[in-house]
Amino acid sequence: MTPHEHGVSAFMQVYQIFYQDVPPYNSNDFGEYFWFYPHELREKIVSGVDKAKSDLPLLLKYFFENK
Repeated sequence: MTPHEHGVSAFMQVYQIFYQDVPPYNSNDFGEYFWFYPHELREKIVSGVDKAKSDLPLLLKYFFENK
């Protein structure tokens, strides 16, 4: 993705990883986690319910809503 073509803040490569189980994470580093569909997460960010980096809604829209 590029700033000129996609409106993101920097040049980036994005990888999508398919994973069906809970990833092995260090529970000392995280208090909780949630599973969302991409459109649900984007709605939470755009509505202000959850905070995220400014590029995340753009990435979610580009990769999951344009298909």
